[in-house]
Amino acid sequence: MEEILMQSFIKSHKVDIAMELKIQSTRFLEMKSVNLDKTSKFRSGELIFISLVLLSLLGAVVWGYFNLWNVPPNPPLTVTRPTETPSPQWKLVFDDEFNGASLDTNKWNIEDKSVDGYHNCCLNYGLQYFTPEALSFQQGSLRITTQAQNVKGYHYTSGAITTEDKFGFTYGRIEFRARLPQTKGSWPAFWLLPVHTVGRATFEIDMTEMVGRDPNTVHMVNHWGTQQDAQDFTGPDFSQDYHVFSMIWTSQSISWYIDGVQRFESEQGISNQSMYLIINSTLGGAWAGNPDASTVLPQYMDIDYVRIYQSL
Repeated sequence: MEEILMQSFIKSHKVDIAMELKIQSTRFLEMKSVNLDKTSKFRSGELIFISLVLLSLLGAVVWGYFNLWNVPPNPPLTVTRPTETPSPQWKLVFDDEFNGASLDTNKWNIEDKSVDGYHNCCLNYGLQYFTPEALSFQQGSLRITTQAQNVKGYHYTSGAITTEDKFGFTYGRIEFRARLPQTKGSWPAFWLLPVHTVGRATFEIDMTEMVGRDPNTVHMVNHWGTQQDAQDFTGPDFSQDYHVFSMIWTSQSISWYIDGVQRFESEQGISNQSMYLIINSTLGGAWAGNPDASTVLPQYMDIDYVRIYQSL
């Protein structure tokens, strides 16, 4: 009997539980439907708001376009530029790229202190014995070697070349690319003298000079008579790499450039004579000072090219 009552109780409560689950499920679905409806309404409102904002912006753009269309345009911007002097047209009249195995003696003289050698009027300073053996060619450059060597009473040898009686010019643009030697007593120079100079020159243009104790400074000088106009430029160590040294000589002025930048201009005592080139590497002398225990030899002056132009 008790077992029958227990089964009846369980069946009765199963029905109640099932009914309760059904009621709760229905309520949950109704609540979800309400929430979805609210979310849908919220999203719809959000879309409407964004649409209104975009329409307002579009209207503003259209209004601005049609209003600005009728406004007179601004006057064009006027930019004032400095008047530029046209670059003169240059004609190459002399060049040596030093790409051969020996010096072109149709263009150059080689200073030689031997009895039968070529002797320039104005290379009689310094402690070196000038010899053609000091010249060599290294990877497309002319190399002038200055070294300790005993020759005919001299303790040092070095080299020098000139275009005397082979090439002279009046006015033009001169350019060379070189790496200069540096040590106490060294004195490399690239300079010009009037043709047929005997004794003291009436003019002298020192395109580039450097004393080895200060390899960061090059000297540029215009000489006439007993007067001169000079300027120094201090920059990089000119013994560490090649640099381009240029000069423009006209009837009115001489301008010096280093790596394309003007560093000096002289408007006094301008030579009007035909002049020739001298390239030399000297050791010792009053200005450079004599070599001492700090002097390092050998030293090298490497010249990549020499070019001379004249205006058409």
